[in-house]
Amino acid sequence: MLDSSQPHILLLGDDPGDQQWSILNYGEQLQRALSKLLGDACRISLLAPNTERSGHWLRRWRLGRGAMMYWSRYARYPKLLKETRADLYHFLDYGNGWLMKYLDSARTVFTCHDLIPLIFRDRRKSLFPWLSDLSYRQAVGGLIRSAAILANSDCTRRDLISHLDVPADKIHVVPLGIDPNFKPPASEEEKVRARAAFQLPDGKLLLHVGHTGFYKNIEGAIQCLRILVQQGKPVWLIRSGAYLQPRQQRLAWRLGISDRIVELGALSRDKLKDLYHAADLLLQPSWYEGMGLPPLEAMASGVPVVVSNRGALPETVGDAGLIVDPEKPENLADAVQKLLHDPSLQAELRARGLTRASQFRWETTAQKTWEVYQSVLKGCGILLT
Repeated sequence: MLDSSQPHILLLGDDPGDQQWSILNYGEQLQRALSKLLGDACRISLLAPNTERSGHWLRRWRLGRGAMMYWSRYARYPKLLKETRADLYHFLDYGNGWLMKYLDSARTVFTCHDLIPLIFRDRRKSLFPWLSDLSYRQAVGGLIRSAAILANSDCTRRDLISHLDVPADKIHVVPLGIDPNFKPPASEEEKVRARAAFQLPDGKLLLHVGHTGFYKNIEGAIQCLRILVQQGKPVWLIRSGAYLQPRQQRLAWRLGISDRIVELGALSRDKLKDLYHAADLLLQPSWYEGMGLPPLEAMASGVPVVVSNRGALPETVGDAGLIVDPEKPENLADAVQKLLHDPSLQAELRARGLTRASQFRWETTAQKTWEVYQSVLKGCGILLT
């Protein structure tokens, strides 16, 4: 039986049908870590609509996917929220910020992963731009009115201050943790087995994990691959996540390297761990990131990384990876070659990467998050024992 005297904190997550895998993982991991930290002192619940199955037929076509997202966010979610009461509400994704109209702003906390839709607003594409702009303005409005904001990085904190004029004392930098099950392969044989399990080609494997939105700079990764192939290097680009967009497929075909790209689609966490074991390095040439989990997961798995010098990636990786300007694909190719052909550098970055990744723990994320909760609850007159 639930103890009504317990403070109740409600985590507001994303609909699994929207396939925002990092946000879904964030909600699950944070709920688990907070529950372990607090025990019986506080009740932690996770709420989100789920149209993953019921809307499957509609999501097969582009307009249908958008329609399901808006129906879930603007019809289903408010109904669920009205049926649940809590002492504090934590939005795990400020995209749902419009729901603040149903809540007391003094009892709400938001996590801001990045402001990419605002920073790159001129490059956003939508079937209905006016609707997307309206939705985003409502989301940002909720974010600004909240009692406290958790930013994944100092980079995102600076963006909140410079782009939205959010008071600095309202923002708390709380990096996400990484799954402790991401570990290096126990032996070279384990790496060989991982490659065989995915039926990957022989040679050097460059891994990219994530979706294919414009800011991921997939085009830069493709052009980098072309340079390496032209130089006679036995390299392949392995992708996990959303499949390449038609324009990206056309680019690979036009450059004559479409046969050097292996797409595996979205993978479960367990399979993704195996895929890291199969890779020689992770390539993340993004134009921007609010934090960047794949480089951390790769480093925790013993995989050296090459990342761009944009957004929060330098902050996330620190001195544990090669950081390059992505403006020219030649820069990426040079960094990849340098890493692949220097065993001592590989060993050095693996060691640094393991140390760096070990600093991002869900226990720490939960503790820092709980400290923010305590401050907000105290401001509402809820004293914790």
